[in-house]
Amino acid sequence: MKFNRNLAFIALTAILFGANLSAQGKVEGNAFRLKGGLFLGSVQSDLEKRYQLANIIGGQLDLDWKNQGGLGLFNQFGAEYYHGINAGVLTHIVAGINFNRFPKNYEWNSVYQTGIGLKEGEYYMGFTDFTFGAVLSPQTNLRIVPKYVIRNYRHSLQTSSIYLGSPLGIGDETLSARGTSGLLGVGLEYDVNPTVTVFADVLVYGPFLIQGSGAYNREGLTTTTGLATYETGSGGFQMSSTKIAAGATVQVLSGLRVFASLDSESIKTKSTSPIGVSVSATPSGAASAGIIVPTVVEAIAFGSEKKTEIFGLKFGVTYDINLSGK
Repeated sequence: MKFNRNLAFIALTAILFGANLSAQGKVEGNAFRLKGGLFLGSVQSDLEKRYQLANIIGGQLDLDWKNQGGLGLFNQFGAEYYHGINAGVLTHIVAGINFNRFPKNYEWNSVYQTGIGLKEGEYYMGFTDFTFGAVLSPQTNLRIVPKYVIRNYRHSLQTSSIYLGSPLGIGDETLSARGTSGLLGVGLEYDVNPTVTVFADVLVYGPFLIQGSGAYNREGLTTTTGLATYETGSGGFQMSSTKIAAGATVQVLSGLRVFASLDSESIKTKSTSPIGVSVSATPSGAASAGIIVPTVVEAIAFGSEKKTEIFGLKFGVTYDINLSGK
């Protein structure tokens, strides 16, 4: 029912915005474009597969994560500057910045030999894209936009666990990772008429020039009847991305457009040179520590390449400010 209400809200917004259509021309001269939107879809984090791997080695079977879908606000917010060139098919150079955020509240259960675990995770994924490109117009109603994107990426997860069985216990863990990568892409725009433009946007290759690099860190404490265990893992972090999006824009007022698109993006991540450490203690004071086995587990779970899959609809508005005085 909540999903249907979200759809109804977006449809009503589109109708209200689309009530007064007027003619639209392409960007002339210098212009500044503001934009922002919503995302309605699913985010399947790479961390789901990583924790499933790590926990099954430790004797737990994690079930699939829930609450992957939903409506996300403040997506694809940003600005772009178009500088007119008018050198043959080259009409503009473009520079811009876009902010995307995908918060989720996941829930899942786990099963171990003598009990079950109830788990929830507060997840955040966000990336900032710095875009540099050129607008090529071989025809008056067709534009090709090759671009280079520098992406600053980060994600985090805070998990809480309750273990019901033998032993009883609770656990908390935090993970954070960030990295930067250069990506190559291209955009296509075709004016169906002065009002409607259809477009496609793809990221096709990366990392390019700027290698995806960064760092990740996680640490957690699990306390059960008879044992407390502190675990930590860290290492380098790499990411790259491929994306395809297709949609349309409609002008509703002078300079103001609404857009809708279907987006599919795959973000590949992995850690480099991971190291794991585990320290355990009992109420009697006995303690133990390890680095070899935790590091092997860390390498298996976090050193392998996994994907975060984003799929859904984006809705939003753009507004062009003409800086050429035309």
